[in-house]
Amino acid sequence: MHFITLIGAALAVLPTALACVHIKGNMYYDPILGDFMTVDFLNDDGVQRCKGQTRKVGANRDTVWPIDCQYQGWGLRLSNNGRQVEYGTDHGAFRWSQPFSFTDENFECNSFLKCSVYEFNHKQFC
Repeated sequence: MHFITLIGAALAVLPTALACVHIKGNMYYDPILGDFMTVDFLNDDGVQRCKGQTRKVGANRDTVWPIDCQYQGWGLRLSNNGRQVEYGTDHGAFRWSQPFSFTDENFECNSFLKCSVYEFNHKQFC
């Protein structure tokens, strides 16, 4: 009987440690205005933990940018190219690489100059 109780307790903890994380946003590359990264949201197990925010991306693509989260002790950081994600929660820290899709590549945005938009809409641990 104790064995069944232990299994039930372990299964009850498992979903909080491996909750489904959904992050959505984009990278916008503009030769005149500069490069921008937008995070629309980060949902953790269906609850929005980090809200939309746009940051200008600097020339150093190795820089990591923090994104505001609504909960104290929770944090989100993305690499300058948006591919590397670090997400800290009250139940652990997670790191992953996310894919991009080209939503609009090389469109005219500034008097014949070409811009690009790369979108990320990624689910992790789901």
